[in-house]
Amino acid sequence: MELKDIIKEAVVVSENDSFAEALSLMLKKHTNTLLVTNDEGELSGEVSVSDLFDGIIPLSFDGDEALAHLQSETIFIKTIKEARETPVFEFMNSDFTTIHPDDSLMDVAAIAITH
Repeated sequence: MELKDIIKEAVVVSENDSFAEALSLMLKKHTNTLLVTNDEGELSGEVSVSDLFDGIIPLSFDGDEALAHLQSETIFIKTIKEARETPVFEFMNSDFTTIHPDDSLMDVAAIAITH
């Protein structure tokens, strides 16, 4: 079996789109991952649900600080409002390995395990 036998259509966002646009697109398309393209339309990264947290929690925070930051609903809402216009390129993941529709599922599994 090849990857093309099980994949679904990619949901794409631009590096310059905002946090709010990325989140809205995830909700509208019922997906937890967006592919990110640059101005030339080339794949430059991905945004997963966990990357959205990188958009709202300062990178300098450790796990306990991040948890404390999100415990107050008031602080959480304020943080989300502040992140609304943050461009995707500031929190996307650009460390990825490309795969192709003709790759076998075993090849894809090997890449997933490696990374």
